[in-house]
Amino acid sequence: MTLAKLIKNSVGGGVALISLSTLVATVGSFDVAEAATVNFFDGTFNNSDWALSWELKLGPNIFTVTAEQLPTGGNPGAYRRLDFTWGNGTQVFVYNLSNFVYNPSTQGAIESIDFSYSAIGFGSGGFLGDGLLLEQDGKLFAGAFTGLPYTNTWQTKSVSNVTAFPSLAFDGSIPDLSASGSPIRFGYFRTSTQSGGFFTTRNGIDNYSVTVNQVPIPVPVPEPSTILGLGVLGLGAFCNRQLSQGKKSK
Repeated sequence: MTLAKLIKNSVGGGVALISLSTLVATVGSFDVAEAATVNFFDGTFNNSDWALSWELKLGPNIFTVTAEQLPTGGNPGAYRRLDFTWGNGTQVFVYNLSNFVYNPSTQGAIESIDFSYSAIGFGSGGFLGDGLLLEQDGKLFAGAFTGLPYTNTWQTKSVSNVTAFPSLAFDGSIPDLSASGSPIRFGYFRTSTQSGGFFTTRNGIDNYSVTVNQVPIPVPVPEPSTILGLGVLGLGAFCNRQLSQGKKSK
C-alpha cells in the first residue's frame, strides 16, 4: 500500500493516523554495499615493461634464460617469449615482473584476484609449472598454479577468486592484502625440473590479465530515528498542504 493511499482526504477535516511500523516499511531500507574491480592487461609485452630474474632451487648451476618481445606469432600479434637452457637435474623458478602495481593502502583492500592469460610451450613432451606472481616489500608470492605442456599451440588459462599466495621463500609469510598493505607488483612465474642432459626449451605468454576484486565497502545505513524523522516531516508537510487546500475550497 502506498503512502498516498494511507492518508484520508483531509478536505473533510480528518487526517489518518499511520502506525510507526507502516511508516518505516514505506520509507524502505538502504542497507547496500559497493564493490569495485581494478584490471591490468598486457597484450603487447614491451621489453621495458617487464623485468626478468631466476632462482636455482636444485641441482648444478647450469641454467640461463632470456626473454624478449616478438612482434608476431602471439595470440594474436606480439607476445613475450622465454628461452631456457637447462642442465641435468636443474630445478629453477623464473620470475617475470611487470610494471603493474596496486596499492591496497590507497586503492582499497583486496578480497581476491582473477588471473588469465594465453600460454604456449614449444617442443614435445614435458611441461612447466606456472602461475600468478606477486611482489610485496621485496618478497615474492605465488598463486593460481597451473601447468603448461609443450604442445606448440596457444592455450587459454583462467583462474578466478584466488585468495592464497604462499611465499616462494617457503618461510610461511603471506602478502598483506588489507587496507594497510604496501604496494603489490604483479607478474608471472615459470618453474620446472629438467633431467637427462643439456638442452634449450621455449615458452611464451600473451593476453596477460590480472583483476583485483576489492573488498566491498558498506554504505552507511541511516539510523531508524533519522528515517522516521524524515518520514514524519514529509507526512506533516503533505497533511498541511491538504488542510490548507481544504480551507480554501470552503
